[in-house]
Amino acid sequence: RLCTVGDVAPGGVGRALGVADRTVRLGDTALTHRELGRAGLAVSGATVSPDGRLGAGKGVKAVTARGAAWTEPPLAALWETPSAEQAAHALRSVSRYAEPDGGGSDLLFLDVELLGSVGESGGTCLLARCDGGVSVRLAVADDDPALAHRDNLMLLATAPGTRLRIIGRLVPAPHPRLTLLACSHPTGESTVDLGFDRLSRADLPDPVAPVHSAPDRPGGPGAESPLHLLERRVEQTVPAGRAALGMLGDVTAEARRL
Repeated sequence: RLCTVGDVAPGGVGRALGVADRTVRLGDTALTHRELGRAGLAVSGATVSPDGRLGAGKGVKAVTARGAAWTEPPLAALWETPSAEQAAHALRSVSRYAEPDGGGSDLLFLDVELLGSVGESGGTCLLARCDGGVSVRLAVADDDPALAHRDNLMLLATAPGTRLRIIGRLVPAPHPRLTLLACSHPTGESTVDLGFDRLSRADLPDPVAPVHSAPDRPGGPGAESPLHLLERRVEQTVPAGRAALGMLGDVTAEARRL
């Protein structure tokens, strides 16, 4: 199960930049968020809320330990779960019909191969291929220029063919889409928090490569996720009751896509 340590307070990008080095106290242990993201922590006596937040009461005991790499247990198991199963769990967690405090997570842990940049009406995103052949669009989590998200994504777009282990947050859309939060370093030696850690060209396999546009892919029955079709029909039927079933018309094409 995923657990979180909360540090939510009003503020702008300045606070966001500084929060990585703010101290998190659990028991007698004090680590910054940046350190906590890479170190290990053995905790006992902590309370856990239904949505996975750790409490830091007087009975909590904690001791630092060596952090596990993303390729080592227990973290490696997060990437071993099939992507389709992860996506189904994430969709349930962000659904408007999800139970409050259901304990679900909208994070996905994927192994991908970068394909290049893709232009969209709202800007540029990064196209990647998951294990299993599914293409997913990776968007920036925050476009504020003070944060490193946009610069890091554009830099990764110059390295098609690079394989990365990534963490992203599901974005409900007609096509598979995530906001990219963290990834393994292109050299495989460490991990990168894409909002705070700035990559440079020296970190890439080919430091002088230009931005690479992903090849156009023809549309088809599997080009976009059809789940929005089902959600739309459910929303039409629930308010009106069974009478709405007779007004749905021919749903053969939609059923075929589903």
